[in-house]
Amino acid sequence: MKKLYIVQLTILIVLMVEIGLFIGLSYKPLNYNKMIECIPEKLMIESIDDWTFQRLPEEELNKKYGEATNTKVNNVIGITSANEKIIYLDTDNRRAKQCFYHELGHVFDWEHNHISKSDSFQKIYESEKDRANRKYSKITPQEFFADVYSSLITGEDMDTPLAKDFILNIKK
Repeated sequence: MKKLYIVQLTILIVLMVEIGLFIGLSYKPLNYNKMIECIPEKLMIESIDDWTFQRLPEEELNKKYGEATNTKVNNVIGITSANEKIIYLDTDNRRAKQCFYHELGHVFDWEHNHISKSDSFQKIYESEKDRANRKYSKITPQEFFADVYSSLITGEDMDTPLAKDFILNIKK
């Protein structure tokens, strides 16, 4: 009976750690290299080795984003700082994985001279933004671009054929 109890307790603790509920262990490290390996060559970021990743709790992400944009926000799960070459991700693994490729989409955009601000992409944004899966994608062409980039890697169903084609055909 005692062995069964220990086994059950061990399984419970492993499950709690896995879903982030174990007090004192806020997150497990993500394997960024493994996640980067999933990026198709056509969408690879040439300067990826120059970037670092840092985990912050949501409250700190909200504060950092608010300071950078001079706004008060909640529920920030990722921030890309071009000046620092740092991508900040939430300490919640599910949320961090969700925004990892989105944040890399901003880096890809910047690496291609802010192509999301080009007239041709602006037209695509205006014609397809209402097809975006998240409200956040509709805020600006840059957020839309990052979400479409992310969907090309994750396979998320996003009905934005013009934007996908545009991103896939960007010349390196």
